[in-house]
Amino acid sequence: MNLFKILNKSIIVLTIVLLFSCENKIEEINAIIDTQPKSYAKNITIYRTDSAKIIVKIFAKELTNINDEKNPLTEFPKGIDVTTYKNYPKPESSIKCNYAKNYDNEKIWIAQNDVVVINSDGVKLNTEELFWNTETKKIYTDKNVKITTKTEIILGEGMIADEDFKNYEIKKPKGSFYIEE
Repeated sequence: MNLFKILNKSIIVLTIVLLFSCENKIEEINAIIDTQPKSYAKNITIYRTDSAKIIVKIFAKELTNINDEKNPLTEFPKGIDVTTYKNYPKPESSIKCNYAKNYDNEKIWIAQNDVVVINSDGVKLNTEELFWNTETKKIYTDKNVKITTKTEIILGEGMIADEDFKNYEIKKPKGSFYIEE
């Protein structure tokens, strides 16, 4: 037997072994395919309107959509800059962070890593994680928060607020507080 015939038989045997050793159910293959990114974009601006008026503007350096039928996800791996408006172009509030994701079905946005919220009065919130429920129009966190106003800095753990960050409540305030009589 020459070398060519030996190699040829070896390749045939190896191919048969590989074919019969790989067994995947079609459901498993489809599950992997369905959770892979279906779209990707760079330097994207998204506008949400109501009655032809801009109410939300989102800028992201990167956007990835994950197409999962049960739980579609939009991920912003390099963060987002969201500005809300009541009377465009005057901002009502803004949210910036270094990472974010949006669960479409749950109507929940999650902002993480150096989250900064500023309302139209200049009140500023700093935290490491913030949830935004677009259905209830609330933002909230259980993480440490720092709220800076024109006259004070308030520290605490956990917070809930309206999405425009006008009315807020700190769950566990920390530090010294000035009480007016």
